[in-house]
Amino acid sequence: MSTYATAEQALLTLVRAYSGGVFTSTNSSVDDWRVLDASGTDAAAVLEMAGASVEREVTNSRDARSYGDYGEYQEVHQIGVWICIKRGQGLGGDGAAKAACKTLTEAVKDYLRGYRRLNGATSVRAALILKTTELSYISPTRDIADATHVAQEIILEIACESDAPDGEMDG
Repeated sequence: MSTYATAEQALLTLVRAYSGGVFTSTNSSVDDWRVLDASGTDAAAVLEMAGASVEREVTNSRDARSYGDYGEYQEVHQIGVWICIKRGQGLGGDGAAKAACKTLTEAVKDYLRGYRRLNGATSVRAALILKTTELSYISPTRDIADATHVAQEIILEIACESDAPDGEMDG
């Protein structure tokens, strides 16, 4: 069974718990960019898969008696958290939006670093920030002139473990 959905939900829960109620069920989601249009908010967060998941078996080296035996099944997922700030109107609007996006992105990263196991989520063994993308524009037409938000993505690598699946390897 894939652990992706568990990791993604745990990460969304943490994003929504971020200080000051910045992100709520109204302006944060998984794969639903309509939250950018939430009424009365300048910030939004959207989680989405940010890279391929890798699956493998790992030897259970924590127990010397079983060294070399198959013990755990590991899935490593890349999940992105897009931090989006509504663009300002008129002269200087982008500068303020870009500064706000950078500031909020750094604050969310600092916050997430304190939850290396996504607040003890089931099967999560490690959650590490891989990278933060450069600022980009969110536009329905892919034209900067139509862009509604400035955004930056925080990409996390989340390693999850579970019992090895049944199959040929079990003998």
